[in-house]
Amino acid sequence: MKKEGPVYDLAISLGILASTEQIDPLILQGYIFWGELSLDGSIRGINGVLPRVTMLPAGDLHRVVVPEAIRVEHVAEAIQYRGMERKYWG
Repeated sequence: MKKEGPVYDLAISLGILASTEQIDPLILQGYIFWGELSLDGSIRGINGVLPRVTMLPAGDLHRVVVPEAIRVEHVAEAIQYRGMERKYWG
């Protein structure tokens, strides 16, 4: 899969940490992570969270983790509508 833009930076970084056993992979189960990971390690907001939430397939993903900068009410409503739990990072 071709990676375009910074949307999956955080998820890729967490996957690397889990695959190298620096964090327990089980703690990532059921989560989806969206955010831009900057070179200094801070996490930045991304565009297009609302359409991403609405396009998520039903299944094992129960929690969406987004940067603190994305505290947009309609995104929170979409996450809640889908029956998912939201968490903020940063």
